[in-house]
Amino acid sequence: MLQDKSKFYGIILASALTALAAIAGIIESFIPSPLSALPGVKLGLANIFITCAFYYLGTKKAFLVLLCKTLIVFIVSGNPVSLAFSVCGGLLSFIALALLINTYKKTFTFIGISSVCALAHALGQILAAFFIIGNAIFYYAFLICIASIISGAFCGMLINLIINNTEILFSSERTAEEKNET
Repeated sequence: MLQDKSKFYGIILASALTALAAIAGIIESFIPSPLSALPGVKLGLANIFITCAFYYLGTKKAFLVLLCKTLIVFIVSGNPVSLAFSVCGGLLSFIALALLINTYKKTFTFIGISSVCALAHALGQILAAFFIIGNAIFYYAFLICIASIISGAFCGMLINLIINNTEILFSSERTAEEKNET
């Protein structure tokens, strides 16, 4: 029974985090960039919920949250270029997230993890931009990377707040799931 309850809560949590990530992504796409001199630079608020999904639900469910969020934002925006940027950035960022949390979770804080993931996301987007617009992206790639690290640190602070204030809600569920996995 406890395992069924955990699966049910996992589905609800994954759905809620997907919705929050999609809403954050959609809203953020309509907000002018705080650094308007750098086109496409955003805070990456949707990634807060992807990281929370990874923390609470594990790699597979978090990856599904990422894919669903990307698909929902694409359906709403209808922009295939944004989809290319989102997929490239999202995949590199998720790989960095998986490596850092699974390997170095005792060494890095969420501020550090989020900063590295934001940088990986920016590098993925720069790679996509290179294939779409060519070498011109490299003229301000360094500035994009610096902005991503700063926004990643900001998102990391928000992740810390969310995890610290919701840990009590989900800690018993995580403990039950971890026991069932072993």
